[in-house]
Amino acid sequence: MTLWLNMIAAAYRVDIDDAAWLDGVVDVVRPKLDDGLGVYAFFYQAPSPSQYSQSAIRFYGCSPEVESFAVRAGELTTPEIVRDILLSHPFGTTSDALGRRRLSTELSSMAPPHGIADSVGLNAIDPLGNGCIITGPRRTMARLGRGERSLFRMVTAHLAAGHRLRRGLARTLQAQIDSAEAIIEPGGAVQHAVGAAEPAGARAALVRATARLDRARRRETDSRNAVELWTALVSGRWSIVDRFDTDGRRFFLAWRNDPAVPTSRELTPRELQVASYAALGHSNKLIAYSLGLSESTVATHLTTARTKLGLRTRLELIELVRAIRWRDVAG
Repeated sequence: MTLWLNMIAAAYRVDIDDAAWLDGVVDVVRPKLDDGLGVYAFFYQAPSPSQYSQSAIRFYGCSPEVESFAVRAGELTTPEIVRDILLSHPFGTTSDALGRRRLSTELSSMAPPHGIADSVGLNAIDPLGNGCIITGPRRTMARLGRGERSLFRMVTAHLAAGHRLRRGLARTLQAQIDSAEAIIEPGGAVQHAVGAAEPAGARAALVRATARLDRARRRETDSRNAVELWTALVSGRWSIVDRFDTDGRRFFLAWRNDPAVPTSRELTPRELQVASYAALGHSNKLIAYSLGLSESTVATHLTTARTKLGLRTRLELIELVRAIRWRDVAG
């Protein structure tokens, strides 16, 4: 597989602990992020800008000076930083998120910055504020092309889905198999389907998704098209992971993995899901990829949500969704 598909595959190692998962993901991502200063990563929880905590940082090829800088940056994470970066940007550069003038001010507060001028970060976060950051510090302002940014955003959607899936699954393989809503053979035969996966339409959607995943793995010379085929969810509900049993037989497991969102009397769960991702800074295209929906469906849900709430613009919807979420957390 291509490097990009290897990144996605690493996101769905669901039978290992947090540290091993992060090590595996960084091992694959690092060639794209390491600019000579190493890479560091950590998990965090940010249900609101004022309620932020993070795990111990794991370092990969960083000097003691860069490690000290990263620890200091974590200690100085303010509600404004949480709001403007962690809860607003699924992927990008720090200079994009803060602007160069503000970035320079932030770095000067942690002087000396050890030659760090910018950083590139994957921010895998769900609507409840459970996230994972993988950061590559840079000596100069980062320059990323549009195509590379798009690929990184799609990979980040898978990291968020994989991180969420791991938290919801048992560690043993048999328990994971037992909790699957569908088991599908590579040729498309459905061995098992229960719950929401049982209706014919759902089974057909899952079979199509496994066929796309197979095609993605075969398109080694067309990484972008392959990554686009492998959406982070199917029909807004399932993560699909291919596994091998003890006899070497290959099959796909479809687990329920839709992101949890606060309840709402005005909006349907799907409308609130879509609006919640918009509030995290996702474009319509990235929302569609993250949930396994069409862009037109995402746009319709956002329009319907605004209409139901009496709002005129996307920004008004984002601000209201954030206010509801953060108020519920504070309450």
